Amino acid sequence: MDEAIGDNPDVQKIVDEFAKDKQSWWKQQQYVIEQEKFGAEFSQNIARKDIKKLAIFASAPDAFVESLAMKVKSLVYKVGQNIVNANDPSDAIYFILGGEVEVVGVDGTVYAEMPSGAFFGEVGVLLDINRTASIRVKSDQVYVFELSKVDLHDVVSAYPIMKDTLKTAADERYALVKKREEPHSSGNITSEEKHIEQFDMEVAGQSLGK
Repeated sequence: MDEAIGDNPDVQKIVDEFAKDKQSWWKQQQYVIEQEKFGAEFSQNIARKDIKKLAIFASAPDAFVESLAMKVKSLVYKVGQNIVNANDPSDAIYFILGGEVEVVGVDGTVYAEMPSGAFFGEVGVLLDINRTASIRVKSDQVYVFELSKVDLHDVVSAYPIMKDTLKTAADERYALVKKREEPHSSGNITSEEKHIEQFDMEVAGQSLGK
């Protein structure tokens, strides 16, 4: 190729730009797990290992992990980027493989931080609720698994035990959120306080679970 384009600077420039764009895309996307794509077996093997590191799936059946590995997408976000935005429809669950994120309210207030091994979005997906806050990258980069709502239902429908595990986690969090929304002795809590209580509870619950 170098021989063919060596005498043509314009073509060389196009090839260089293409290579630069491809490298940038790869660093951002890392790898996308799709059964039909080249290298899928290798990517799924990586996904299987990462999934087993997540506390909620540590004791999951191998067949379930295998099915999940074929559905999740591995994504990379840079510092300052929002992974999800407040008030958006809940269309996916996210599992943090590396890095840290912040839970940010609509007014820009940081309510909590979530480390590697944590997950978010299951309450909205399983209980059909819009996002109540944004999730913003705090560290230089964050690596996450994204599991869409559709793919989640496809996978868990064949594994009632795992469906119950996720649903129980969502129900428990939501019940605590509703309980904390009840009037205090001094009166009703504000909408802002609801968000603070919810995410403080979610992060604390996951940390205690680990």
